[in-house]
Amino acid sequence: MSALPAAESNRADRPGRLRRWFTLRLRPKLIIPYVLLAIAVVVAGAYFIAQTMAGSLQARFDQQLHDSGVQASDGIVEAERSQLGTLRAIAHTEGLPQAVQQGDAAAVQSVVLPLTYNTGADCVDVVSRSGAGLFTMHRRSDASELAYRLDETADYGAWSLVRRILAGETDKLGDKFANLVHTDWGDVLYVAGPIKADGELVGVVLVGTYLDQLALHLDELALARVTLYDREGRVLATSMGARDPASTNLDPAQAQAILADQDTLVHRRPLTVGSVDYTEVLAPLQVRSGQDLGVLSVALSRNLVVLASEPLRQWLLVLLGTALAAIIIIGLVLGARITRPLLELVQATRQVSEGNLDALVPVRSEDEIGTLARAFNGMVQGLREREFIKDAFGRLVTREVREQILSGEVSLHGEKRVVTTLFTDIREFTRLSERFDPTVVVQFLNEYFTVIVEAVELYGGTVNKFGGDSTLVIFGAPQHQSDHACRTIQASLEIRQRLGELNARRIARGDVPIHTGIGINTGEVVAGTIGSEQRMEYTVIGDAVNISARIQGLTKDFVGHDILLSQSTYEALGPDHTLFRFQNLGQAAIRGKREPATLYALIDRAVNAPCQTNQAPDIAPDAPAEEVGHES
Repeated sequence: MSALPAAESNRADRPGRLRRWFTLRLRPKLIIPYVLLAIAVVVAGAYFIAQTMAGSLQARFDQQLHDSGVQASDGIVEAERSQLGTLRAIAHTEGLPQAVQQGDAAAVQSVVLPLTYNTGADCVDVVSRSGAGLFTMHRRSDASELAYRLDETADYGAWSLVRRILAGETDKLGDKFANLVHTDWGDVLYVAGPIKADGELVGVVLVGTYLDQLALHLDELALARVTLYDREGRVLATSMGARDPASTNLDPAQAQAILADQDTLVHRRPLTVGSVDYTEVLAPLQVRSGQDLGVLSVALSRNLVVLASEPLRQWLLVLLGTALAAIIIIGLVLGARITRPLLELVQATRQVSEGNLDALVPVRSEDEIGTLARAFNGMVQGLREREFIKDAFGRLVTREVREQILSGEVSLHGEKRVVTTLFTDIREFTRLSERFDPTVVVQFLNEYFTVIVEAVELYGGTVNKFGGDSTLVIFGAPQHQSDHACRTIQASLEIRQRLGELNARRIARGDVPIHTGIGINTGEVVAGTIGSEQRMEYTVIGDAVNISARIQGLTKDFVGHDILLSQSTYEALGPDHTLFRFQNLGQAAIRGKREPATLYALIDRAVNAPCQTNQAPDIAPDAPAEEVGHES
């Protein structure tokens, strides 16, 4: 056979050379492309800079000035949005509308003061419906730490944004307004909103930021000097330090032209402050609904970017050449240092894949490679502990919650669910805990909670919380159960039966029996996980949960009835209510509720049959106290 031509032989061998390249060890694969790329980047960079530096400096300066202006404008929006968030948090805090409506300044302070400290707002003012100040907190500008004055007030009724809210005005964004206010405690950008109780306007809450603090914040955000002017062109606040008003204020006509033009970042002017020359770009200072409060400017020193010259380009070429040599040397050194611990990691990983969980790698540095080594060691340790953690997790939460969480079916952000909650509490627990040694108390609590957990899990419920001697049980979440009300009734009867058996054993060995009350309610709740990224808990939140606890407390008043349920639970049973015997106890006052509620006492089972449906007939709320349900 004749030999292939040289060109065809080279083409045929290209895939082989490529495969040989990928089979090289890590060090040459890391260093060779690094060095080649460094050479290409430096050479291309030097050529590009030499060709474009003369014409690009001004363009870069203009772009940076424009970007700084955009960032400053966005910063105004973010500052206002932050103030609105604080305003909403205060206005919607439970108890504040009632305190404002009653003119109770002390109650207002107890609600607003901690929120102000937590948010770090500069100024917070709460005004009554008549325009009088009920509470003020103004941050002291002369303090090095977070400190406030509580004794500064003003004629709030004279402020335009307060008058607009008290008059019930709205705009396209809603019922909140913003404005610059000149006060005795400084020039402040205030955002104001209504405080309402049952839909009725009862007062106004104002959240403000000092303009000098706002200018400094925008300076950091935009990386440029920021100045805030009023509508007449006078300086209100600036991050430039001391300025001569005669030479740095805007001409009133120029300020009005900027406000009339409304073109963002089009107007500019040269400005000299001290010995520094700036270029200043100006735009309207706008807040909610596009309202113009004044003029916003950002300025950059021309000395920073425009004074480059020919010697700078020559030095830049020298610097690039030196950098190229340094990059190559550093690449060679770093390549060697990187590959060694990576090879150790490869060997240790191979051992772990073979089942050796004792394989560890030495941590030789504090950089990312060291972090990777520590992470690998932590991973191995985690593999050792995996079964233990899984078992412990099963003890900390119910099996249902664990499976729902692991399968991703539990909503981490919360969801509305209609559930039935069961709340239990031990009678005279405080007296018992004082009489007996703590170890005895813990022992009988564990016996009691064992009864609760076993009875609840028998009917698919979730024991959500142990609160000392009380227990919160959920049916219908996290697993959907259409017959959650019927399951809850069955579980409560199971608890009663098992607790009776436990008390019989306790009396036989000379211990005191355990008496408990059970309250049951059905309603809509928010179910989901709450907490921090480090510690989370699945729970339900809502008025329906609180009502079950309140109903449990009423078992003390209805002597002889240890299980009480609400009208909503009775209705949620639907046809299943014929499975049980109830006694209608009539209406009773529920703590925290304005209207009384109809309560039922659970007597016993009527028939021994499983739950079938959750469709409920209506029950007359004022039915007389008598036994209802099916008699076997």
